[in-house]
Amino acid sequence: MGNILIVTPFEDEKAALVALCAAVGLPSSPATTLEDALALLSSQDIHLALLRTRGDQPDDRALIRKILRAQEDLAVIAVVDVTDHQAVMEAAKSGAFDFIALPLNEKEAAIRVRMAVEKRAKTLEDTRYRTMLENMVMAKTEEIWVSKDKVRKQFIATISALLKALQARHVYTEGHSRRVADKAKLIAQTIGLDSETVRNIELGALFHDIGKLAIRDDVLNKNGKLTEEEYEHIKTHPLAAEQILSPLEDFVPVIKIIKHEHERWDGKGYPDGLAGEDIPLGARMVMIADAWDSLIYDRIYRQSCSKQDAIDELRRCAGTQFDPKLVEVFAELIAKPKPPVEKTETVAT
Repeated sequence: MGNILIVTPFEDEKAALVALCAAVGLPSSPATTLEDALALLSSQDIHLALLRTRGDQPDDRALIRKILRAQEDLAVIAVVDVTDHQAVMEAAKSGAFDFIALPLNEKEAAIRVRMAVEKRAKTLEDTRYRTMLENMVMAKTEEIWVSKDKVRKQFIATISALLKALQARHVYTEGHSRRVADKAKLIAQTIGLDSETVRNIELGALFHDIGKLAIRDDVLNKNGKLTEEEYEHIKTHPLAAEQILSPLEDFVPVIKIIKHEHERWDGKGYPDGLAGEDIPLGARMVMIADAWDSLIYDRIYRQSCSKQDAIDELRRCAGTQFDPKLVEVFAELIAKPKPPVEKTETVAT
């Protein structure tokens, strides 16, 4: 058990308080000034402080706060004149656990000292327990993040392999997915989304065509307009993507982006006919980036157009096919040679 700090400028009171501590079997360390008390706090194991406090003395009223500032887990008992009610109130406001009245009633004072010592011991026990729990939570959290990072890397490796398989069947896909991911990421960073959301959007964009693994080669590589049956077949690829990725429970936000990338702002898209802000934000970004890339690069069935014509087309379809606010954000980005956006980790493929 540590010492009891006694702070009073009066020698007779100091002697009485030292005797009180001895009577309850606890060592004491007397001090006359605040400076002496702070020195003792820094050099000794102090568990309880008996502080002389007078209601009409500003320095006495500040004493408790200064002592607790130096050692916040200390139990403090204010030592006050029996008629000094102001001192009792000020001590309570300043954080004192209890008070002892002068002249001393030794039996009552001893009880109060023991209660304060027990309270301090309980506080320390609670603090140690809380610290132990916090350390356990931190360790478990780190373990979870390491595990999630491992799963994320496995997910990226697996889907990247599938994407390469798709590229082998559909040459147009090569390069397209990375470009769409870069543009969608740029939009997400520009509007100030957090880094995890940006990464999810980048992943959703990177693998937005993965469902085309389920599309027939004759439809996937057709050089010309699709028939109604072929178009209906193409429209199944978002649901195919969802089915392929559904075992990956930790990647629900990514899967939602991929599934809903072909919805339209006016609700006439697929697979669920979502409209407006019911469409996941990431999907709205990916559909703009996807359309942009499709316009400025050659396709099997048509040649590319200029960047200005592509922007004009996006604006023409804003409010029907695309989120109009995001179209303007994207148009402003394209107008800048090197948009100043926050750097984040890029997903490897």
